[in-house]
Amino acid sequence: MDILKKSIKAFVICIVLFIMLTALASLLMQTGLLPGDTARLCMYVILSLCCFFAGLMAADIFGLKGILSGLLASVAFILLLWCVISLYEGVFNPVSLINKMNFIPAAAGMMGGIVGSNTKK
Repeated sequence: MDILKKSIKAFVICIVLFIMLTALASLLMQTGLLPGDTARLCMYVILSLCCFFAGLMAADIFGLKGILSGLLASVAFILLLWCVISLYEGVFNPVSLINKMNFIPAAAGMMGGIVGSNTKK
C-alpha cells in the first residue's frame, strides 16, 4: 500500500509540473517571447521533462532496474495524459498515440530511471 501511495504522489507531482510548464509556455507564446511555430516542440520538451521526473521518482520508489521502471513510468504517464486529452477533446484516436515523437519522452523516462536508481538513498 505504501508503494501505491508513493506512486500516486509521484504521478500527481508530474501532472502538476506538466500543467505549470504548459501554462508558462502558453504565457510565453501569448507575449510573443516564444514563436507560435515552436509550440509543438515545446510541448514535447515539457513532456520529456515530466517523463524524466516520473522515471526518476519511479526508480526511487520501486527500486527495480532503472531503465525498466523509468520506461514503465513514462509510458504510464504518456497514456494517462493521452486519455485525459482524448476525454477533453472527445476524439479517441489510438493511432495518434503511436507517434515517433513519443519515443523521445519514453527515452527521457528511461534516463530518469537510470539516474533515480543510481542515487544514494
